[in-house]
Amino acid sequence: HADIVASLKNIGWLRKVQRQFPSAVALYEEALSMCEKMYNRHHPEVAECLTQLGVLNKFQNKFKGAISFFEEAIRIYQSLTSNEKDKKNKKKFSLLTAANFASLAIVHKGMRNYEDAVESYKECFEIQFKELGNDNAEVAKTLHALGLVTWYLGNEQTARRLLEEALDIRRRILPDRHPDIIQSLNNLADLLGEDHKYNESMRKYADAIARIEQTVGVDHPDLAVDLLNMALMAYEMGKYNEAIPLFERGLSIRIKAFGDEHELVAEYLLAIANLHVGQRQFRESRFEFEGGLAIIEKTLGKQSREYAIGLSHFGKCLQLMCQFEEAIPVINESLIIFRSAVLSAEAEEGMRTGERISGLDKGTTSGDAPPPLE
Repeated sequence: HADIVASLKNIGWLRKVQRQFPSAVALYEEALSMCEKMYNRHHPEVAECLTQLGVLNKFQNKFKGAISFFEEAIRIYQSLTSNEKDKKNKKKFSLLTAANFASLAIVHKGMRNYEDAVESYKECFEIQFKELGNDNAEVAKTLHALGLVTWYLGNEQTARRLLEEALDIRRRILPDRHPDIIQSLNNLADLLGEDHKYNESMRKYADAIARIEQTVGVDHPDLAVDLLNMALMAYEMGKYNEAIPLFERGLSIRIKAFGDEHELVAEYLLAIANLHVGQRQFRESRFEFEGGLAIIEKTLGKQSREYAIGLSHFGKCLQLMCQFEEAIPVINESLIIFRSAVLSAEAEEGMRTGERISGLDKGTTSGDAPPPLE
């Protein structure tokens, strides 16, 4: 009965919100089975259940199952769109098709199938552009996501064009301080920084920071990430005097928000330590490395990739200080942690990401520095 199906879906939705995913899956599967008996396979109720099952599989990292559900929902909504005569319903089914393509893209991205993610986002964009026009928040969201995935594939020029187009739309239709505009500015700043366009990157970060300050105040934790990124850009440009106050301000914000023994505080301490290594201020850097590592050991443990990354940078610092006897066990300990982490692909990716975030070690090894320890 339709009332039973509605109740099953309502309870399933509540279970999903409560993150009781297995229970939610069972409820939606029962609803799907009833819908298939009550209606033909190409019915909106069937497609809705398939979409929800796809979402639930995605939440549980069951990506193959999610893909199957989303693809079947897309086929049904495409059929409904083709056969529907009423314009309003036709548009609704078309946009539901687009929504499933977007969900499918997210799953492919989670599996690092970036080419498939790009194709799904393109399908989503074409539908949204046709139904909603250019100046629409959902269209901008899809362009932004497409730009990021294109960036992951290494096509920085196309990625920049897509991200800038998304930002232009958001600026036209959203309030100045809207979070989506800040998101666009930050991602563009990240891309420009990786492309060594540091001045442009700094301007984007500064714009984002100003908007965050106007929205939530000058001491909000959201500022700390942008301040860290902006400080890294200043460091890459050799503007150490600009980088230091940015680091210090971000550190102060995080200590105020989270206390002085939080892993996010440790992230800042290690970044400042690397900055001081670049300036050859080894006494200060040693103090900061030891403080950051102590926090990570306490909060994340000595087997965490964050701890290993911190040890690796600390070991390089000790090398530059010619403290070889002390450097060898530090670097060896980091290698042991790294090697155990390589067994997990996720941990390996995390190390690379962590190296990029804390990447102030770039350029710290001078010509008279000893070779890496073997």
